[in-house]
Parts: sequence; C-alpha cells; structure tokens
Amino acid sequence: MPSATTGFWTPVALSRDLPAGTVIPARTTAGSIALWRSASGRISASADRCPHRGMRLSHGFVRGETLSCIYHGWSYGQAGNCLRIPAHPGLTPPETIRVATHDVEETDNVIWVAVGAPASKPPRLDDLTPLRSLTAFAGIAAIEAAAGAKTSPDGLVE
Repeated sequence: MPSATTGFWTPVALSRDLPAGTVIPARTTAGSIALWRSASGRISASADRCPHRGMRLSHGFVRGETLSCIYHGWSYGQAGNCLRIPAHPGLTPPETIRVATHDVEETDNVIWVAVGAPASKPPRLDDLTPLRSLTAFAGIAAIEAAAGAKTSPDGLVE
C-alpha cells in the first residue's frame, strides 16, 4: 500500500449501505470519518468530529445538502464549511469554522475515500463482486499463495 504522503484510495462502504439523506461512520488510516450522502445523492467524507463540542458527526443527520451535528445542530456543507448555527440564526458563520474533508469517489458500487493526495482514480473492480468484509488471519504471502495471485499496487488480489 502506498504511503500516506503519496496518497491512496481506501474502500470504506458499499454504495447500497449509504442511501440519500443518511450518514454513517467509517474508518481510514487517517482516522474516523463521517460518510454522508446528501438528499440530491452527492457523497461527502468529513472528519468525524464537530469543531464546536467534539460530538461525532456520524451520529448527526443529513438535512438537504448539509450534515448537521446532533448535539447543537451546527450544519456543514460538502466543502466542510459551517453554514448554520441554530442558536444564532442571523449569524453567517466565519470561514474558520469548518471540518476537514476528504476526496471521495463512487465506482463499481464501492465508495472510496482518499487518504493523502492520490495520483490516480480508485481502482476499477469491473466484473468483481465487492464484499462487505472478509477476515483473514494470515499474512499477505499466505493469502497470495491461497489465491494463486499477487497483490496489485492497489492492494487487490485478483
């Protein structure tokens, strides 16, 4: 797997697990993220902590095209900027209030999140069927031997 300095894609969910208007937790080597799909179907990946009080955004809710924290209702756009603070309805939140975001791609019914800055698009799965999970208590060499194949630079065994 490439280092975080060169960047790589991590599969974090199957497309069917994230319907429009929902948020779910996910993990990458960069840490916890809130993976969410807006009402219009656009997918976003945000850091899983609200900058206001540190509540997990994956416990929040999607309202239209924003992700809202369940604790005080602060709402964030897909670029990570705070758009609404319910306790101060007339206030336009400053640009400094934001959550970190990650690049996200959906391909072949899999949602991929970028860790670092990848040089290419996520790998294509083409005719492969994505699995939700597969646990193997073995090293890469043993898995490659059992599959009769080598691991690709993307970390896939075909």
